[in-house]
Amino acid sequence: MRVTSFVALVSITGAVSALMCVQYAEAQLLLADKNQRVAELFNRWCLESDLDFAAIDRRATQSGYEVQEDRSIPMSDGHVFRQKNWIIPLGQGESPVLLSSNGITNGTRRAQGCSVYGAELDGLAMEKELSKLARLGHPINIAKVPSGGETVWWTAHVGNLPPSEDTEVMLSRDIPHLPGVSVNLIYKSYR
Repeated sequence: MRVTSFVALVSITGAVSALMCVQYAEAQLLLADKNQRVAELFNRWCLESDLDFAAIDRRATQSGYEVQEDRSIPMSDGHVFRQKNWIIPLGQGESPVLLSSNGITNGTRRAQGCSVYGAELDGLAMEKELSKLARLGHPINIAKVPSGGETVWWTAHVGNLPPSEDTEVMLSRDIPHLPGVSVNLIYKSYR
């Protein structure tokens, strides 16, 4: 009777361990899948076309995305900082991602941004997925942030422009008081 009980206990323990391993693997696949989808979303919205605030606004409106914030902030020099954020649903039961577009002109220089943020994204998985994008490739810099966390930088091929220091992407991860991951394209142009 003891041998049978021991064998049954070992069998149950083995089955529970196997089930836990399968559940962990499925959770990792779902996590990787979400990070991959967000990297592809960033590529589609921020990198594939020349960065244009009005075009992103039109596409987001046509897609029916909910506006989270729409603001124009006057600057002391008379220019205006423009920003608009949309909530992008990813799927049933998943937290949405925030898509943001912004821009400001300062004399002959114009800085524009396009970014995605997800509170449930994984920083290392996002770095891996972004590095797979043909428009980014390998990071050019990984830096520790003094207050905690890291930033990862790439030069980006945006629209028809070649990669340069005027088109950079920054991923922020493990930043204190900012759960998840933020990926920002910083696009500088000169008139």
